[in-house]
Amino acid sequence: MIFWDKLKKALNDKLGLSYWVKVNNQLVCRCPYCELKSTKNHGHLYIYKNEEGEVPTFHCFRCGDDGNGHGTLFELLDDLKLDYHEFIDNDIHDYVYPKFKSGGIKKYNPIHIPVSIYGKLDEDKYNSKKLYLQGRLGFNIDFKKIPNLVFDIKSIINTYPLKDPTYFLEEKSFLLDIYEKYYVGFLSNMNTILSLRNTDHKSKYRYSKIYFKTDIEKDFYGIFINKPNINNTIVLSEGVFDLLTALNSEDLLFLKNKSLFWAAILGSGYTNMIDTILNYCKVVEADIVILSDTDKTFDYYKNIKYNPRVRSLNIFWNKDSKDFGELPIRIIQRKL
Repeated sequence: MIFWDKLKKALNDKLGLSYWVKVNNQLVCRCPYCELKSTKNHGHLYIYKNEEGEVPTFHCFRCGDDGNGHGTLFELLDDLKLDYHEFIDNDIHDYVYPKFKSGGIKKYNPIHIPVSIYGKLDEDKYNSKKLYLQGRLGFNIDFKKIPNLVFDIKSIINTYPLKDPTYFLEEKSFLLDIYEKYYVGFLSNMNTILSLRNTDHKSKYRYSKIYFKTDIEKDFYGIFINKPNINNTIVLSEGVFDLLTALNSEDLLFLKNKSLFWAAILGSGYTNMIDTILNYCKVVEADIVILSDTDKTFDYYKNIKYNPRVRSLNIFWNKDSKDFGELPIRIIQRKL
């Protein structure tokens, strides 16, 4: 167990600032390595509240320090000259601290799927999937330039561990052949979710997701557009087709030119994804633009603005469609 209230007070006394980011249950303070002289009312060192029994990890999004590769609360407390016994109960200490000293702390372990798995895009048997994509997106595109595009569904499912290893057994065994024949896939950035879209327009089963076995809790499908700069903008949408269509639209070229990263959150829970995506991009804060479906009102997004890492929030709607997955695109915009 971690004595969080006691830790928060000690960090506040030592560094002059500590507070909770309640959206993702993270404790934030000034970084002792780069901002001890700061007088700002926000910090850049985030301490992550891990699962019960696991030691918290930390990272500074200003200087990038994460404890010289260990990134655990033990090392942070050591550097602050604070006795870890006051903040970390023995149930964690006895199990984790020896591993910390030997550099053996378990980190995220995403599976790594070789690029060749996404290959075979030119084979005749996938021609119907190519035609579907071209018609769905509404413009010609080099499919090999679409990150993590998957036509060969069986290769991934048969090669890499599933979250539920029994998913395709017994009564669901037929699904694998259906996915291979009719579905186009997009693998998430940390390789935990295969988001599937049915190419059969007549089917009522339009979407599906396959989850791989991993310790990563949140994932998304995203593309870096430009290099990081002081005016970082991150553009978010619900689905992959919203992202790909909008990204290739002339109407949003102005947004593409000034943005760092575009991501589909593979759902509608924007509030819980902001910090995950900012951490992935290794930026402290950003201007957020959301390409919204028309069934979401502006009030739906208000909580995002309370995140101290969000400098500004812009919501775009498409006048000509329910979302950004179809051309043409005409923008309605509202800023908070």
